[in-house]
Amino acid sequence: MQPATICDPLVRHMPPTADLTAAAIKGPGDLLTVNSSGQLLNRASLGNRQFGVQQVIGTGFGSAKELFVTDWERDGVYDVLVQWTDGRITLHSGTVSGGFLAAVTLGQSGWAGMTLAVGGWCANNRLPQLLALDASGNLWLYPNRGTVDLTERTLAATGVSADRLAMADYDGDGFQDLLARQADGNVRLYRGSGAPAPRAESRAVVASGWADVMAIRPLRDVTGLNTSGLALRRAGDVVQYWDLSSGALSSPSSVPGPWTGQRLAQ
Repeated sequence: MQPATICDPLVRHMPPTADLTAAAIKGPGDLLTVNSSGQLLNRASLGNRQFGVQQVIGTGFGSAKELFVTDWERDGVYDVLVQWTDGRITLHSGTVSGGFLAAVTLGQSGWAGMTLAVGGWCANNRLPQLLALDASGNLWLYPNRGTVDLTERTLAATGVSADRLAMADYDGDGFQDLLARQADGNVRLYRGSGAPAPRAESRAVVASGWADVMAIRPLRDVTGLNTSGLALRRAGDVVQYWDLSSGALSSPSSVPGPWTGQRLAQ
């Protein structure tokens, strides 16, 4: 049913080690937000669950529906993928000297109603990919073909009920998994195996009481090298960090703000 090559890379991508001292996004643990003025802000991860003072790294994001932090091109510099309320998807490539290149449109229209997650779903492809859930519960995998339009896709799963997605290696087996937050606040786990389809198994509830969660940001290296976790933007101007390094969610800790009027990139 699924093309055997949908996860295969067109070429091999091994990102170089880049000095990100001057880059807008310093590392995989940074927290990005958009404020009420449309400014893109970054709080660099300092380790030990600490984050730096917010800094403006971009403008003009007020009409963004969602933002996603990724190294889309695998060049060692972090980029921002933006889902706009008008149905477009654009790529804002970061540079080592700071700021972003001019935006490139990856999706012309029709994306406003999709629920998205970005990450390394395909185990044998070093480029990140896009998982998109439509209103009918169909989960689509869009391979990364660089800066061309996101039109190629394959059906990864059906009957998925969620209004918020996040991609992270939940169980620590080396494969990315999908966290699907449902309207009732329960979070179901769709474990990945590196292939297009999630594992064929029951979907365990791994968290509950998340109905007020407005964004889920997978993070790395926040509590130490190769550690993993999630940042949650919640109602009441609260941001929490949940460590995931043990293969299960730990108790959360609050991340100091201010967060008023800010939306968290994922």
